[in-house]
Amino acid sequence: MIIGLTGGIGSGKSTVADILRKKGLLVVDCDKIGHQILERGGAAEKEVLAAFGDSILEDGVISRKKLGSIVFQDAEKRACLNRITHKHIKDEVEKRIAGEKNAVIDGALLYESGISDLCDQMIVVTCPEEIRVQRIMKRDGISHKDAVQRMLSQESENVLTNRANVVIINNGSVEELQEKTEAIFQSWCIH
Repeated sequence: MIIGLTGGIGSGKSTVADILRKKGLLVVDCDKIGHQILERGGAAEKEVLAAFGDSILEDGVISRKKLGSIVFQDAEKRACLNRITHKHIKDEVEKRIAGEKNAVIDGALLYESGISDLCDQMIVVTCPEEIRVQRIMKRDGISHKDAVQRMLSQESENVLTNRANVVIINNGSVEELQEKTEAIFQSWCIH
């Protein structure tokens, strides 16, 4: 079974992915693939530089921070970046899950990228908004305003949960999140 795991930024989906990885499931991290394709010689490097110019470079390498400051401010530029990167991410995901009986695809933009089409089941992790904002600020070292702006750049949780097979509400401890996650996978008989 190929499971898509998604949720808004700061929702806790990476924690769920870690729980599943520790249980022995292959977890394909779309965010890591997104980093790799922007590295020097990466699949999307030339296209991104052609679209955004050399101002996003730092020491000859695409700076995700500089690129992020552009795309999180401008929906058209974000859409441009997504058009470039999503196809490369999806190609790499397909390679990594080829021949796998069970795998989890972890990504914030699974629906938007079309990667959800590769999945048999979709799980959405949700979390109260203010907790998400605090997590994003702490993790990324950004302001409250910037954290909210990043959240607003993604699909709303309502849109995600309406399309999900399963919703995990992450409003408690890591132990509670682990119990919820393990219960889902036991019900699907995945080992």
